[in-house]
Amino acid sequence: MKFASLALLASLLTAASAIVVPGASTPLFYLVASSSSSSANLLPVLLSGTLGTPSSTNAAAQFYFSQGSFFALSSSSGSPPTFSPSPPYKVYYNSVPASDCTTFGQLSFIQGSTTNKCAQFTGFGLQSDTENSQLGAQLVVNSVGGFYLCAGNAVYYKLNPTDGPSGCSPVSLYTVPVVA
Repeated sequence: MKFASLALLASLLTAASAIVVPGASTPLFYLVASSSSSSANLLPVLLSGTLGTPSSTNAAAQFYFSQGSFFALSSSSGSPPTFSPSPPYKVYYNSVPASDCTTFGQLSFIQGSTTNKCAQFTGFGLQSDTENSQLGAQLVVNSVGGFYLCAGNAVYYKLNPTDGPSGCSPVSLYTVPVVA
């Protein structure tokens, strides 16, 4: 009986395979929130920079890394997604220009470029949980600071908890693979 269970598990694992964008360093993945707030827990990151339920007008983002840069595609691209010549979204946190660039900003996506001289496109990475390998990897920025859920389910990066908007609650963003 145990052998039959293992054979079934093996066949399921070989049937589902991770999708890799040509030239990517990682397979595609979703980012899903882990939060003490039940209203935000297990919600995906949408291309609006918010957590929520995907819709035809606000798709869940599918992420990948390529040569150290962080990119996103729209999940409305099909299943499995097709890779058209249009550029992917560059992922950044939209640091607010002030007398100096701020240490916080909303998670944002852009195709092309931005005029915001403070937009932070670098420093994103994935960090595995050494205590619980069942979880996906956690999204981090330079291994400091963290992500927060603010008004309107907006996802913000803050270097320090007191930076930026108030009334935000901490949220962890974990990877979930996109499979074919």
